Amino acid sequence: MLRSDRSEGGTDLGSSASLQLVVPDIEAARAQLAGRGVEVTPVQTLDPRDGGKFVFFTDPDGNNWAVQEIRERVGAQPEA
Repeated sequence: MLRSDRSEGGTDLGSSASLQLVVPDIEAARAQLAGRGVEVTPVQTLDPRDGGKFVFFTDPDGNNWAVQEIRERVGAQPEA
């Protein structure tokens, strides 16, 4: 999923975008980013019910990125 938006607090991010990626393994994604010299936040668990974990970074163009790992979707019906 790729999304461009303004921050929720109403802060105008100017010409930069806020983007999000969903990955199957947040630790591996963080290690790969850090290994390439990206200043990335520590892993943050925002909702322990679904295992949702995030890291955040800003790219050289000033775009803000969230990288998310989802283990389960809360309230989702099991796949048949």
